[in-house]
Amino acid sequence: MKPNALALGIALVAGFAQTPAAVQACKYSIRDIGFVHRANASYQLVLIEDDDPAAVDRAERAQLMHKALADANVTFSVLKPNQDAGHPILKRAAVVSAPRPGLWVVSPDGRVAPVAVPTPSGTSSWGIREIDALLDSPGRCEIGRHLTSGLGAVVVIEGADPASNQRAQRLAENVVTQVNEVVGKLEKPTKNGPAVVVVKADDSERWLRWGLGETLDEVAQAARITVVFGQFRRSGKAMTDPDFDPTKLFSHVAVLGYSCECSLDRAALFGPALPHRWGTSQRKRVSLDVGIDPESPQVRAEVNAILAKAPLIEAGEFHVTYEQLMLGFKETPLDEDDGPPPAKTVADAVGVRSETPTKSAQLPATISSGSTTTLVILFVVTFFVTLLGRFFWRRKTALKP
Repeated sequence: MKPNALALGIALVAGFAQTPAAVQACKYSIRDIGFVHRANASYQLVLIEDDDPAAVDRAERAQLMHKALADANVTFSVLKPNQDAGHPILKRAAVVSAPRPGLWVVSPDGRVAPVAVPTPSGTSSWGIREIDALLDSPGRCEIGRHLTSGLGAVVVIEGADPASNQRAQRLAENVVTQVNEVVGKLEKPTKNGPAVVVVKADDSERWLRWGLGETLDEVAQAARITVVFGQFRRSGKAMTDPDFDPTKLFSHVAVLGYSCECSLDRAALFGPALPHRWGTSQRKRVSLDVGIDPESPQVRAEVNAILAKAPLIEAGEFHVTYEQLMLGFKETPLDEDDGPPPAKTVADAVGVRSETPTKSAQLPATISSGSTTTLVILFVVTFFVTLLGRFFWRRKTALKP
């Protein structure tokens, strides 16, 4: 049989390409996935009608509300007490005693809050302004500016204590400064790093704070910090003063620039989203700034396939430090006279001690430029071996009597 050395060479190259580094390499970063992967659970807006037959046109009111929720991560339903008495929300104590018609919102974790109460006017546009406040605010507009143009936003939610607010803002600014110093060394670097967004403790941000787990009409005493990326998704758990952990906060931001999210703890990475609108203009910005079309069937299929895979390693909380990223790309140590002293850690800068133990980060593997060069060399060698094999086989055949 005539040997097929070329086929063998191709098989060798293909086998080499399926090494763990190649298998684990992901096309998208965690930040990219945040624009494509939607939260499993959304907010629910429930209109509870009254039993007055002379009330304003219910169909028109429901239609206007449904239109106001266009492009929002909020579903809409209408309940009639005399027909839907068994619905769970109608059994909540706060809802039972409230006047009707009533407009209520249910969070993905089951919390219920009133959006609008009846007004004497009884017009069909009742509740529309309240829906706009539920979905938009100055803080969310500012956060949205940094979701596509950079890595994400480190959000400081101010409390009633000014000293706590100052500590939170100082920590957030120092972490963002250090991430910006190493953003080019992340696996999937972005043109711009993260930005700090400060959310004021006023009534205009009540729904933003509620989306982060706070009580609707109460401002917490202590400040909180959270990381928001993609379609207003949360990375990791929010931190509350005085339990700030600079190392964890750095990791929550840095992980957005890593690929191979299939090997990390998805529950921690893709936290709940804030109530928001995400329309055509936002999708266009993702296409221009990020370079992917989040509505593309191909992109969605690829992302779903990635997320459907079991983790390649035992899932755990992602951990990487500023020092590890800096040292990992340093070729030779600097002498004392060769440059400025080493940068302080975030904890040193803000006077907060991190409780996260220092350990080697389990960084996802990717195909390096060295591996690509090896592939090319292997293919060239295989090609010439194929030619030599064919030459000697023909010569041996020609010499046979």
